[in-house]
Amino acid sequence: MDIGNGNSRLESLRPVSHGDRVFNLVSYTLMLWASLIVIQGFVLGQALLPPQGNLSLVQGTVVVLLSALIMALFMSLNGAAGLQHGIPFCIQVRAAFGIRGARFPEFIRLVPAIIWYGFGTWIAALAMDAIIQTLTGFTVPGIKIIYFIAFLIIQTWFACRGIRTMKWLTVTASVALVLIIGQMLFSTLQREQFEITETWRISGDWGWSFWTGVNATVGILVAVMVSASDLTRYLENKRSSMWLGHFFGLVPPLTLMMFLGFVSAVTTGQWDPIQALMQLSPSPLIMILMLVFILVAQFSTNLTVNILPPALIFEELFGINWQKGVILTGILASFTFPWVLLESGTNFVAFINYYTAFFGPLLGCMLAQRWLENDQLQIDDLYDESPASKYWYVAGLNPAAIVSTLVVAVVIMLWWLQISWLVGLPLGILSYIILVRVFNYFSKQLNPEHGDI
Repeated sequence: MDIGNGNSRLESLRPVSHGDRVFNLVSYTLMLWASLIVIQGFVLGQALLPPQGNLSLVQGTVVVLLSALIMALFMSLNGAAGLQHGIPFCIQVRAAFGIRGARFPEFIRLVPAIIWYGFGTWIAALAMDAIIQTLTGFTVPGIKIIYFIAFLIIQTWFACRGIRTMKWLTVTASVALVLIIGQMLFSTLQREQFEITETWRISGDWGWSFWTGVNATVGILVAVMVSASDLTRYLENKRSSMWLGHFFGLVPPLTLMMFLGFVSAVTTGQWDPIQALMQLSPSPLIMILMLVFILVAQFSTNLTVNILPPALIFEELFGINWQKGVILTGILASFTFPWVLLESGTNFVAFINYYTAFFGPLLGCMLAQRWLENDQLQIDDLYDESPASKYWYVAGLNPAAIVSTLVVAVVIMLWWLQISWLVGLPLGILSYIILVRVFNYFSKQLNPEHGDI
C-alpha cells in the first residue's frame, strides 16, 4: 500500500497490520478496565448525589448503566475503522474533515486529553502528599508540585517505551485495581449499610438532572469515543472482540468506580476526592492500598487515553517521532492548572459539558461520512496529502464538517449546554448530511464537472 507522503509517513501512523496487533479480547478488556477505573469517575459519582447533586442512588445507578452502554456502542461504531484498517484517529478523521481540515478536530481532541492528563496526575500528587503526611507527618511547602512533576516524568518514561510496555502495565494494573476497589467497597458497605439503605428512599429527579448526569458521565469518555481507532487498531481483527471488549471493558469498571463515588457522597458528604477516599479507609493499611490504587489508576488511564492520542496527533501535525510527541504531551500537561476543576462539582461538570459540546457534532460528522461512504474508506487517499486525494475536498478542507461542528457546538453552548453531547450527536449527523448535499448541489451548479464532497 502506498500511504502517500508528508508527515503521515511516520512509522507509528502507518496502518497496523493484522499480524502486529498486540491485544486480544481478554487483554483489551483488561486494558479498558485499567483505563476506566480512574478518579474522574469517582469524582463524578460524588457530584451526582447529595450534597453536590440531587439524584437518588437508584437514579445514579441507572445513569451509570445507560451511559456505559452508550459508550460501548459508539466506541464500537467509530472504532471499526481502526479495527478493520489499522489506522489512527488523526488519519481516519480526514475522511470527514479533509486532509488539511483534520487539523481542526485534532486540536479539539488534544485539549481535554491534555487537561485530563494534568488532572489525573495532580490527583496522584495530592494523594501522595495527604497519605504520607497522615502516616508520617512529613510535608513541606511545594511538595505537591514536586510530586506532580515527578509523576509526569515517570508516565512519560513508560509511554516512550511504546504500546507493548503500555499494554503490560495497564493489563497488570487492572487486576490490582479491581481487587483494591472491591475491598474498599466491601468494607465501606459493611460499615455504612444502614445509611446507604436509607438513600434509596430519596425521590431525586428523573428529568433534567437525570439527563444532565447521563451527559456528564458519557462526557468522561467522549474524546475516547472520537479517537477509538487509536485503541482498536491494536486489537485482533475480530468484530466480536471489539463489541464484547467494549461492553465488558466499559460497563464493569465504570459501574465500580462511580458506585464508589456514590458511596462516598452518601457516607462522607465530602467533595474533595482525596479526603473522601481517606475517610473511606478504615486503617493505615487500607490507606496505603488506596494510595497504590490512586497512583496506578491515574498512570494506567493516562497512558492509554490521555497520552496516546495527543502523541499521535503531534506526530501528524509536526512530523516529530513518537517519543517527542509523548514528551510534548507531558510538558503541556504541566500547564493545565488542574486544581481549578477540584474547586467544586459545578466546575467539574461544567468543564465536561463545554468540551462535549464539540465532541457530539464531531463524532456525528465522522459517523455520517462513514454512512455516506457505505463504510468503504479509501485508505490510500487518506494518506495521500496531495490535491489528487479523494478527501482533498475544497483546498484540503471539507466545509460541511467544519461548519457542522462549529455551528452545532455554538448552538448547544447557548441553549443545551447541560445535555451537550446528547443533543450534539444527532444534530451533527443531520447537519453534516444536509450540508454535504447543499455544497454538492451548488458546486455542480458552478462547475458541472466537479465531483461530490
